[in-house]
Amino acid sequence: MQGAAVMQGRLEDARLLRGQGRFVADALRPGMARAVFLRADVACGTITDLDLAAVRDATGVIAVITAADLAAAGIGPFVSDPLPRDDGGAAVQVPMPLLAAEQVRHLGEPVAMIVAQTEVAALAALDLAWVDISNTVPDTRLAAHRRLGDKVLTDAAMARAHHRISADVSLPRLVAAPLETRGCVALPGPGGGLTLQSSTQNPFALRKALAAQFGWPLDSVRVIAPDVGGSFGLKGFLTREEALVAWFAWKSGAPLGWISTRSESLISDHQGRGLTGCITLGLDADLRFCALAAEFDVDIGAYPDRRAFGMANNAAGITGLYDVPVATAEVRGWLSPRMPTAPYRGNGRPEATLAIEQVIDAAARQLGVDVVTLRRNNLIAPGQMPYRTALGFGLDGGDFPAVLDRALALADQGGGTARRAEAAKRGVLHGFGLAACVESAGGPVEKPRPDHARVTVRPDGRITVGVGVISVGQGHETAMTRMASGRLGLAADQFD
Repeated sequence: MQGAAVMQGRLEDARLLRGQGRFVADALRPGMARAVFLRADVACGTITDLDLAAVRDATGVIAVITAADLAAAGIGPFVSDPLPRDDGGAAVQVPMPLLAAEQVRHLGEPVAMIVAQTEVAALAALDLAWVDISNTVPDTRLAAHRRLGDKVLTDAAMARAHHRISADVSLPRLVAAPLETRGCVALPGPGGGLTLQSSTQNPFALRKALAAQFGWPLDSVRVIAPDVGGSFGLKGFLTREEALVAWFAWKSGAPLGWISTRSESLISDHQGRGLTGCITLGLDADLRFCALAAEFDVDIGAYPDRRAFGMANNAAGITGLYDVPVATAEVRGWLSPRMPTAPYRGNGRPEATLAIEQVIDAAARQLGVDVVTLRRNNLIAPGQMPYRTALGFGLDGGDFPAVLDRALALADQGGGTARRAEAAKRGVLHGFGLAACVESAGGPVEKPRPDHARVTVRPDGRITVGVGVISVGQGHETAMTRMASGRLGLAADQFD
């Protein structure tokens, strides 16, 4: 880059490795009240008894908040948009309460919030709580349905295909488990308003959701995201705990902090994935792809929400980088007595990629052809750009054969035989895997979101670049500085 200094290493590393990072827990101060949550220990049931008298009388306890208290304050559940029903069925809505009132719908659901002078006092009081929950039959209704492509044309093409290869797809549920658990600190302002420091990847959305939930003026709410120790999609939206902590601090006029424990996060955090399905690929006599059909069932958990149905938003990517003339996909979302699901590392895009790549591998094995050759012969060619897939994914450009060749060169595919033999001498197996991924840039395919940045040049020549994305461990400080330095032709050490 002409005129710009070459950067060595990552800018964040020295600060973080020296313990100079500033995370949410660093905002906790001596004397600040702490919140803990009483959580359901069953997956699905009715609360038959909730005795918190001993908790309220415990040393150091400031307040105990239940669903009844929220109802008395006029605070309702989270509002969510209804999920699509392409099958003509009625939309299923199960609003998520901030605290469970009568019905518990998943393990770890919060039943009460205990606020005490210290975390030790709050945890000691938590041990005095009594809640009895009788098991009930879980709600397992079909809550969402999305259908893409032309089923009639696909069925006809599949019937004419010389080969029909199917593969089962399974991605079990998982917990994101970032190094830094969820947490927040709410600080009421002296003249009204609130500042919430949260371990979040999207402070902008969190601010809007918090103001909307409680009817607060947007300009009275400030959300700060300090250093964030991992997110993976888990921390991209307002959660019940954040809402309750913020509301109590606003109501009481006193600061309040909450930091989830690791065991607490494992039973209360939104989970990811949770998908099973089957994909069938039709090939003609020349082993060109002629049709694709896929069906998926998604476990969206106890509370249906658009975040839980990410696979439907990305089903158009199932055809991948390949020239598939006709295709159809059906995605069904089912309720279950489990934690709700949320975006995790791609929110449906990895699932789509896994499906198409697995069935191509299955086809190569069953038909006795090379996995690379089969893919290469079916890639969308540069001359076909711009290209719209059979499922509606618009591709504005790309040279996929060149990308494949570059990837194979970097992977040293030709040296695989020697590496396999060397591995066998050590008693281990050496394998070769290949997958091609395509995804939308700038948000959902149907509605890309513009991004913004602000560059400020100060009188002393120092430059500050404000960007619209939050670093949650990916190294944005380094990446953005390098981009700005190269683009502006300035030395990297001029940037703050």
